[in-house]
Amino acid sequence: MLFKRTLLYSHYFKHLISSELSYICFADMDTDLEITKVMNIVHGVIELRSDNILSFRPNAATFKNYDHKVLSDLLEAFIEITEGIPRPYLCDNSYVSGIVNKEELAYMNENFGRFATHAAMITSSNLIRVLLNSYNTLFKPKVELRLFNSEKKAVEWLLSK
Repeated sequence: MLFKRTLLYSHYFKHLISSELSYICFADMDTDLEITKVMNIVHGVIELRSDNILSFRPNAATFKNYDHKVLSDLLEAFIEITEGIPRPYLCDNSYVSGIVNKEELAYMNENFGRFATHAAMITSSNLIRVLLNSYNTLFKPKVELRLFNSEKKAVEWLLSK
């Protein structure tokens, strides 16, 4: 089943469909994008897009930070939706305020390559920027991870790799 959405503006709106919380994304693009697979989990929405990008949008109403349980749940879901084939990964952390500890960073570094070839994170948080810089310095990640403040720039970078 293919889902389509038109990307128009740089805002995320929540939309209630069939008693499930899903998201409509509006970015600074005016192209049609097919969502080939979608998975709603307690932590947010995971999509596999027609441009081969795996994306995760945390539930802005309930999701606050990543911990080992969340990371483990996400890893399982990412591997399921990608059928074990690593892909470019896009994560919107615009509303995430928490930080992860050293063990969680190690878990991320160990498992990122199981679902991602390279990764882009959308954030406007200075705290997340410091965390990511620390992650890149401490772990020399196997999967390149870069920060962006817009989905358009993140997608352009992911598709250019």
